[in-house]
Amino acid sequence: MLLYEDLGLLPQQRVGRNRIDTQRNRTRLKLTLQGKRPSLGLLEVKQVLDMFGIPSDTAQRLTAFMGVPGAQRPLLAQQRDDIEITLAEIAQHEKRCCGLPLWCCTLCGT
Repeated sequence: MLLYEDLGLLPQQRVGRNRIDTQRNRTRLKLTLQGKRPSLGLLEVKQVLDMFGIPSDTAQRLTAFMGVPGAQRPLLAQQRDDIEITLAEIAQHEKRCCGLPLWCCTLCGT
């Protein structure tokens, strides 16, 4: 949480040592965690969150918003392709193992 505060992802609202959690802070934290899922960096997540201060119907906000996830699209497509290749290789190994006499396969029940 301190890292998110230091990067400006979450506001530093405190009373003494206690953090004040508002609905806005909880929403920003949820969006930060969701943004990290598709391999966005924390600074990229901050760019997206900071756009919420700009009126939503402006070209500036729409252009900036589409730029961040759009830049990730090629990386995510490559990761998806790599995962599909790995899953196909695993399936081939499982198929080969199912034919072995001492192999007890939970996938095909043999």
